[in-house]
Order: sequence, then C-alpha cells, then structure tokens
Amino acid sequence: GVIESELRCKSTAPTTYTAPHGVYTVFPNPGQLDEVAFKTQPIPQPDLEQVKIAYSALNFRDIMLAYGKLDKDCLVGYSGKGDGWGLEFAGRVIDKSGKPGRRVVGLSTNCIGTQINVDNSLLFDLKDDQNMADYATVPCVYSTSYYSLLVRAKMQPKDSVLIHAGTGGVGQSALHICLRRTKDPSLIFTTCSAKKRPYLIKKFGPLGLRPENIGNSRDISFEQLIMERTSGRGVDIVLNSLDGESLQASWRVVAPFGRFCEIGKYDLMQNTGLPMQVFLKNISFLGIDLDQIMDMPEEWEMIHKLVADGIQSGEVQPLDRKVFE
Repeated sequence: GVIESELRCKSTAPTTYTAPHGVYTVFPNPGQLDEVAFKTQPIPQPDLEQVKIAYSALNFRDIMLAYGKLDKDCLVGYSGKGDGWGLEFAGRVIDKSGKPGRRVVGLSTNCIGTQINVDNSLLFDLKDDQNMADYATVPCVYSTSYYSLLVRAKMQPKDSVLIHAGTGGVGQSALHICLRRTKDPSLIFTTCSAKKRPYLIKKFGPLGLRPENIGNSRDISFEQLIMERTSGRGVDIVLNSLDGESLQASWRVVAPFGRFCEIGKYDLMQNTGLPMQVFLKNISFLGIDLDQIMDMPEEWEMIHKLVADGIQSGEVQPLDRKVFE
C-alpha cells in the first residue's frame, strides 16, 4: 500500500464549546478511542506566541498513547508537560491586532487542537510557497536527524552512514540530509523491508541512493552487505532504530572511531546489554532523546538553526502525508 510516514489531522473544534483561547484533544481513558474530550487552552502568557493551528501531526507515539500501549507517565522531558495529543503542528502566529500573521511550523505538547501557546524558539518560519500541510511533517523528524547526525555524530562529507528504517519519518529526513551533504552517495546506506524497497529507490534514487546500498531491515543480512560494501571496515555513523539482534548487528558494523546514534527506545527501556569489546575500536555510543533537548536552551539553539536553515535552503523536504478533515 501507500507508505505514510505520518498522518495529518486538520483540527476542528465543537462549535458549541466556549474556549476563547482554543481547545486541544485528550483521551480520558486510553484504549477506548470512542471517548474523545476537549480541554481549553490556558490564557496566553505575554512571553509566548499564540498560534492558530491549521494542521496537527498525528505521530506513532500518539497512536501508542491512545491505545494505552504507552503510559504517559513514562514520558520525560518536554513531552511530559502535556496531557493531550500531538507534538508538532503548522499554523499562523496571531499578531498583536489579533490577526493571523507569520506562517510557521512548530513543536509543542497539546497541539492537536485549534490554538496553541508556544515559545518562539519552538517555531520555524515557512516561505510563502511552502504548503503548511506538507511541512507539518517536518519538526520532529528533522530535529531528531539534525541533532543525531550533525550535533552529536558530527557528520562530515567523507563519512559513511547507515540509516535504519529508511522509509520511516526519521529515516527519510536523515536520507535527505546525508545525500545532500555527502561527497559521495555510495557512502550512504539504509535498510527497509523488501516491500518498501521500490519506494526508496524511486524517491531517493534521483538524489544518489544506490540500490545496492539498501539492506533488509527484517533480518540481519544488512550486516554482511555493509561489511562487503565497505571492504570490512564498517560505517562511520549508524542511526539506529532497530532492536534485538538487529541492534547487535548494527553495533558490530561501526567502523573504528565511529559513532552509534540510538534513537530507539525499546532496548534502552529494557536495559539491553551490548558487547563491550566493540569499544576497543574507540567508538562512541550516543543516546538520542529529543524531548530532553527541548528544555536545554544551548543545545536546542543549534538544532533550531539547522532546521530553520534547512527549511529555507530546501535541504528539509516534507514527508509523505495524508490529510484527514
């Protein structure tokens, strides 16, 4: 079927609901999707921007929360502040006269709704020709990819990179970044299922992704592929979201002095062990959690600039999406 990295919901509110500053969506009883409630947004604070939301992103995490598969108490950092759905949106900043102004995308909890109060540092300006529904797909995945690849792993044009789950949201954003920054597209590797392989070739082939550099994410055969294609050296950077034996295989393909960026949560929460001998290659293991970075001004400033510049330069490209009205 059609690959949808994320779904989009165009937000509407009940017309009889009295909420001068907007509403947001909550599920009072996780697991029972027919029980949807609306809560009023708080009175805007003078140091925050008020944004009229046009589109709100529905991420996999929101689905897990709605079905009761993820306990909201487990969320740490910025996401732990909200009690509703959503973490990214697109809309227009309401100016001092009360009229819609700047076209933006942004990050905030409780943003599947009609309006949101948010710090300006969490907003990214759009150009006039950039569609808000398209760019609502951008904030989370590109913030994660830029932070992982450029801030923590310090990717250079000469580096070889393995990006797992290339058809996922973070995977696609990372491929856009790496294929534009590498000196040689043959240095960029990714994985996906056999079914999604043609999609990756069609979308990223024109950017230089080599079909022979696409491994299978459903088993560990990608390990042999990487080692053969790199003459036994491995890759400088791994952006990992796989778990279990695939995590172990990914760990083994890191080259000497390489960097392993872990964005998956399952093995971290399960306290899964890793073979310590691999550290003899002077490699670094980097845990990535965007939620905690959003509350760290100095770190977040670097990420914000990368995403904002990428939107303006065209390095940031939207993901596929489906709009529900």
